[in-house]
Order: sequence, then structure tokens, then C-alpha cells
Amino acid sequence: MDRPADPAAVQLTSLLASHGLSCRVTDSTQDRGGFLDIAATRDDLPTPSVNVIDVGLSDHRLLRWSISSTRPPAVYTTTVRRPWRKVDVDDLRAAIMSSRLGCPDLLPDDADVDTLATMYDAELSAIVDRLTPASTVTVHCRSSDPWFDDKCRTVKRSVRLAELLARRCPSVESTADWQSRHVVATTALFSASSVMRLAKSRGFLQPSTRTVVHLRQHSGPWTYPSL
Repeated sequence: MDRPADPAAVQLTSLLASHGLSCRVTDSTQDRGGFLDIAATRDDLPTPSVNVIDVGLSDHRLLRWSISSTRPPAVYTTTVRRPWRKVDVDDLRAAIMSSRLGCPDLLPDDADVDTLATMYDAELSAIVDRLTPASTVTVHCRSSDPWFDDKCRTVKRSVRLAELLARRCPSVESTADWQSRHVVATTALFSASSVMRLAKSRGFLQPSTRTVVHLRQHSGPWTYPSL
């Protein structure tokens, strides 16, 4: 590492860079000189100061550096939710038909478009509030794993849509479609998460996104089952 033009040093530097890592040692770590011991950290984290200490027990030096053990504060967000799954379609239809929206005779003859739109929103809001009251929920915001990319989100979203359709309009076909998509999604997500396990098995305890992308490119075909 102290000889930038050396082929082995170039190869090691390139390997570290491909995983988003850099060597932080700047002083000799052995009696005869050279960087025989290194400390590499992620580029997206604060750069630590590595101290090279001679403890008198070996011809190698002791490397010591400090890292922050403080976890970042949890991020919470507040959102308004409604239990839409508990809404009965027949109850909703009956509520609409018994309101002014289902009785054209109750509509004013001289109402303009803006008045009708306002009445439409007010009637539907009142019905929704009665059938499925809104509640304020505080949730913990968590970042996705590096392997959970846009393709994984698409697969998961497709399964949820199929589940929603199967629950709202239960039939043999919709249930079978939901189950088949669930199997496909489970296989796809398991294949994606295997990249993380591969990264950990190669010594990356907390792989960065760049590490995961590199392993995907060098671990064989990377495909998702079609839905």
C-alpha cells in the first residue's frame, strides 16, 4: 500500500474501492517499513484517525482508532390511516344510495359544477368517516436493505395487489393468482437477499450498496421470475 505503482498494491486498492472502502493507515506499520497492516473503512462514513503505536512486543505496530458507538436517533413519522379492509361493500353501497348522491331529487336544480363537486366531497367524506374512522398512527421509519431495489418493490407490490383483489372479490382464479404470485415473490426476494449473505460470508459485516451491486455483477445471472 506504500508503493502505489506496485501491481499487488494497485489490485488491492482497486478491490477496496470496488466495495466502497479506503485504507486509512498513513504511517509505517513494521520495523523494516511499509504498510503490512492496514485498516480500511467505508467511504460513506466519517474517516477515522488511525494511530500506529509501537508497544514493544513485536516488529509490527499496533493500529488503534476510534469509532462512534452512538446510534443515530430514530426517525418517526405521523400518518393518518383508515381500516379500509373492514369496509363492507354492501354497507358502502347502501350508505351512498341513502345519501343525497343516490337521490337525484334532493339535488338543487340550479346548482353549478363547483357546488355539486363540493357536495360530492362532503357526502363521501361523511360516509367514509362513519364507516371507517380515521386514526393517527406514529410509525418508525426504517431504511430498506441494500438488496431491496426497485425490482423487489415491483414484485412485492404485485403480490399485494393480487392479495387485495382476492380478498375483495374472492374466487378460485383470484386466489390461485395471489398464491402463485406469492410463491414467485418469495423466490425472488430470497434470491435477492442471498447477495447480502454472500457479502457477509466474504467478510463484509455491513455491506454498502456498492458492495452489493459489485457482488451481483460477479455472482452469476441475476434475474427475477416473471409474474
